[in-house]
Formats: sequence, C-alpha cells, structure tokens
Amino acid sequence: MLDEKLIKEIVKTYELPLKLEDKIVRIVANRMNQSSISGFDSAYRYIDDLIYKFKSYYNQRMLYLDSEIKQNSGNTFHDIIGFEDKELSSLFEYEDESLKVMRGKEIFGMLKNYLDKNQLRVLR
Repeated sequence: MLDEKLIKEIVKTYELPLKLEDKIVRIVANRMNQSSISGFDSAYRYIDDLIYKFKSYYNQRMLYLDSEIKQNSGNTFHDIIGFEDKELSSLFEYEDESLKVMRGKEIFGMLKNYLDKNQLRVLR
C-alpha cells in the first residue's frame, strides 16, 4: 500500500493543474484505502490510466472549427461561420482598384478625436 505522499509525488510528475492533481490523489488514495489497488506497479498503472481518462475527457470537450455542432449531424462550426463570406473576403481582397491611399497625417487627423494625446504619441 502506498502512502499519500508517494501518490502525490507520482502525480506531480505529470505536471497537471493543481486542482486535477488534488482530485487524482484523492481518488487514488481512496482506492488504496479500499484495498482494490496494492503495490507500486499497480498503483502507478492506475494513476497513469486515470490521468489519461481525465485528459481525453477534457480534449473531447474542446471545440474546434471542424467539430460537429451536434453529434452525427454532419454540420461543423466552420459550415456556420463559412469561408466564402463576401463581406469577410472583401476585407482581405482588393477587388476595387480605386483604393485611396492615405497619408499618415490624414490618419492621425482622423484618430485625434478618438484617442488622447498619449495614445497618439505612442502611435506616432
């Protein structure tokens, strides 16, 4: 049977957030007290498996653009946001050849009503 101090040392090697470390230590110590785990090897394997389960659960909860909105729906967040949005592409593509070139003084003149003197000085 491992003492709680040794369990903490094993869990610390995984460099987990403190809350998760404490939770895993409590779970493993409880299992050790119930004597369903005995010996260093079985405790270490149990800790490793437990940490793997917690990490995989966390990774499944994260959302990505290619994640499905609802399970087995086929619709992803990327589909909702869209990548061929004309409004968005107009920000990055210069289809209009008659773009006006502005001088720095013009830009600062426009910004002076919105920024204080220190902010303008930093910008300059």
